[in-house]
Amino acid sequence: MEEALDELIASHGECCPLPLPVDVQAELFPEVQHTRTERRLQRRNIAFTRKMRREERALAHHWRLRQNLLGQAVTELNFSVAGDGQQLVSPVDRRV
Repeated sequence: MEEALDELIASHGECCPLPLPVDVQAELFPEVQHTRTERRLQRRNIAFTRKMRREERALAHHWRLRQNLLGQAVTELNFSVAGDGQQLVSPVDRRV
């Protein structure tokens, strides 16, 4: 038990050997628990941000694909409509 306590103190609370309960680690080195909690929360925030950015890029990509298809359809329709040279279909609003 004494060796485990020495190891805990030598590692500044990072390593808590088996005979010691985690409560001892939290009591003697509360900053270790706080740091671990902060790291866990930071990893969650980073993962969430990455997921949101990925979804946003996918939505923007799909929107651009649809806009391209719409533009192609308008162009094809303009060329396929028989007439006296007047443009029958208005151009697509391409605001991003």
